Amino acid sequence: MQTFREQIGVDGSAMNLFIARPDGEQRLPAVVVIQHQYGVDQFMEEMTARTAGEGYFAVTPDLYHRDGPDCKDDGPTRRGRARDVNIIKDVGAAVDYLKASRFVDGSRVGILGFCMGGRVAYLM
Repeated sequence: MQTFREQIGVDGSAMNLFIARPDGEQRLPAVVVIQHQYGVDQFMEEMTARTAGEGYFAVTPDLYHRDGPDCKDDGPTRRGRARDVNIIKDVGAAVDYLKASRFVDGSRVGILGFCMGGRVAYLM
């Protein structure tokens, strides 16, 4: 399995993606894994890797990227600033990233959310 990070642009801001995918060159179904209120932390990286371990190309977008890299606010405060219109753009950009990948079967993309991510999955 491979894990790595990439950045994509959303609304003039760089959004980090944590990515995990099985080894090989085959086109895989994909899953957007949505963070809990504490962001893309070790737990979310582990859940993304576990999803990839089940045979999916998995990506977790940092939905707090608009706060900037130096933000020290806690998860609940950051969650309170997150707006649905921006979340929809961010998840849409992650889906576009997946569909553009040569390792993804773009007709098979799902979503999985933890804590606040469950609401985001429902929203999408």
